[in-house]
Amino acid sequence: MSFENFDKVTNEGTDISDNESMADDKGDEEDFKVLKIIEQSDKLYFKSFAKRTRVTHTYYAGCQLCLSEHFMVIRYRKCSSKQCNDEKNKFNAQYKSFFCEQSNVSKIYQKFNHLVLNEEEETLHGIRPELLKIIENEIKLKDSSASRILSYLIKNRLLIETNEPVLANFKLPKISQIRNHVAYFKQSIGNNNIEDVKKFIEANLYKEDLSEDQMFFFGINYDNNNKPIVGSGSESNLLHLMMTSKKLFSLVDANISDFESIFHIDSTFKIVKNRFPIVIFGRSDINRNLHPIAYIVTSHEQTFKPDLIVQDASDAMASAAETVFPSSKILMCKNKYNLSKNQKNCVLSDISELDYTRTKMEFETLWRKIRQKWRISKLDDFIDKFDHQWIEGRFNNWQIYHTPPGYSSPKSLFESFNKTVKRTFTL
Repeated sequence: MSFENFDKVTNEGTDISDNESMADDKGDEEDFKVLKIIEQSDKLYFKSFAKRTRVTHTYYAGCQLCLSEHFMVIRYRKCSSKQCNDEKNKFNAQYKSFFCEQSNVSKIYQKFNHLVLNEEEETLHGIRPELLKIIENEIKLKDSSASRILSYLIKNRLLIETNEPVLANFKLPKISQIRNHVAYFKQSIGNNNIEDVKKFIEANLYKEDLSEDQMFFFGINYDNNNKPIVGSGSESNLLHLMMTSKKLFSLVDANISDFESIFHIDSTFKIVKNRFPIVIFGRSDINRNLHPIAYIVTSHEQTFKPDLIVQDASDAMASAAETVFPSSKILMCKNKYNLSKNQKNCVLSDISELDYTRTKMEFETLWRKIRQKWRISKLDDFIDKFDHQWIEGRFNNWQIYHTPPGYSSPKSLFESFNKTVKRTFTL
């Protein structure tokens, strides 16, 4: 594989229209001096940097940090401090970084030094680097959540300031700052080694002597050596990993209340580093409690007899449900509309009224009135799309009257549960 003709350039949300060209940003390559080589991503390094920097552009090239043939990412940054960005200053601090995702190694270069008028004008943005090390240590050793880390910093402030004099009278970070760094740090140390995944699966297969709360994998295929087969997630090598525990799985047919249950299936994204969705299967009771049954990590959303199934407007999930459970009624978890700002102001309140109609007759009467209102507002294209998908299409059971009386709206339970999963378990 040749890298000579590969030159993919992307801008990362940075406005470089102020007569900055890529060549100007790169400057003379020989002016860049090696600053350090670190075993972490360059993004994580600059996140803990005392100075704010902005990425001016990114491109990919053959990796110079490893012997094998693959791509590394090259990013150019500039200091965003007021001193370095003064119009009179033509030598603001600049950085170049090489990052190899396979080896998790970064090589940082610097050109020109920061300009400091006086010490009082220097402002530290974000969490102090010394404090970040303490936070990261809590994550690695205890897998602590953001709230527990904040509690740890408060309770151990005196000990921290004694051990790290530079942190004397340090400012406590906000819970949102800690939460963001926890998620970012977990993602940065994630391991994509397929052999480690196989070992983890082998160590957590079903056994008779498992405790009720111990997680195990199920539905695993094995090769001729009785080793788990784990797909790469490509179109020809799909990945499906299913997890549960004895206690969770017993909820499939357990009598969790004196009334019927609704089974839910929903997928959430941006948790696994590979961007694979996590599908959560569970059931809710008359008290509006959600009881998860199984979690599935899948590279492809594809192809038990519940009366009702709650899901997103996903063709893949709907096809699977209609094939496996042809007599089940599918309820929509939430509707998603591609609207302009003006259209949102006009139609969202109307859709909300439709959602909370109590009978089919009430819905049809109100829909005729709203449809006429939208026609007057010249929303003909949106009416046709809405009619095709949400009124006459397969995803038309989204109104609240489809939910049995007393049960939680299908729009609420899984969405709040997904937030908990993302906040706690994002890798």
